[in-house]
Amino acid sequence: MKKLFTILALVALAILLWFAFGNPQALLFTPTSQQEPAAISTQLMVEVVAKNLSVPWGVAFLPSGNLLISERSGTLAELTQAGERVAENNLPATTARGESGLLGVAVDPQFSDNGRIYLYQTVTTKDGAVENRVLRYQYKDGKLSREKVLVSGIRGASYHDGGRLLFSPAGNLLVTTGDGGEPSRAQDPTVLEGKVLRITTDGQPVVGNPFDNLVFTLGHRNPQGLAYDQAGNLWQSEHGRSGARSGLDEINLLMPGKNYGWPYLEGDEVTASQSYGDWLKITNEDVEGWISASLLSTSSERQESIQEESREQATSTE
Repeated sequence: MKKLFTILALVALAILLWFAFGNPQALLFTPTSQQEPAAISTQLMVEVVAKNLSVPWGVAFLPSGNLLISERSGTLAELTQAGERVAENNLPATTARGESGLLGVAVDPQFSDNGRIYLYQTVTTKDGAVENRVLRYQYKDGKLSREKVLVSGIRGASYHDGGRLLFSPAGNLLVTTGDGGEPSRAQDPTVLEGKVLRITTDGQPVVGNPFDNLVFTLGHRNPQGLAYDQAGNLWQSEHGRSGARSGLDEINLLMPGKNYGWPYLEGDEVTASQSYGDWLKITNEDVEGWISASLLSTSSERQESIQEESREQATSTE
């Protein structure tokens, strides 16, 4: 009997192999379409450009193709694209503690004519206060000169210092600032903490800024990323809480004067548990484009409306 079962099993296996290899069209799970879908390439190439950096924070390209890299400890380095360090400037006034230090770096769009670069630096004042500043320098032959403080008095702390710098298409400088450990300041449009600022290259408010000061948007916790997409929309990444309440990082579509909710709203929350204050008015429309999840969950018509509104407002205020 065992031999019979063995023979039947071998016959069944032979039939299965014939269907699989001799007549593959007969397989029940053969796709009805004989045309395979086009493959989508997801291959990423990682190349090490430079090593032995001390907490590299900001990167900006010079017209020559060389890189300016800020090291949080207080060094601005110039590297070739091959990774050779060809210049180095130490900023001894830098207060590097926790997340503070020498952070953002940006190259003026007119660098070839004016030789200007911009830095975001944490310092300790003569009275012992820690603050963040936006600085402008001349950069020539690998050396910094003609320091000018464009913005000062941004509360500094071991955490939540912000620090990203980015030029807008109109040539204005965007600056992210953290709440400096005082969350309530993010909701006050008259102070600099917890904001995205928009300034001229002389440190003045851009004409058309929504609050008639340096502030472009408010209600941020610790924004550290800025980028424009191909359509001209401005996006910002923001650190959420760590620990037990982690997972609340945000990707925000920025629009002039909009409030992004911190500390009352975070992550994908849309309902506040506390009063905002008399001067803050936030609506569902304000928060609909907050983070990637909220934006992607809206209809395509609403997404287009958000993007169009952003472009119109940016055009009218830049």
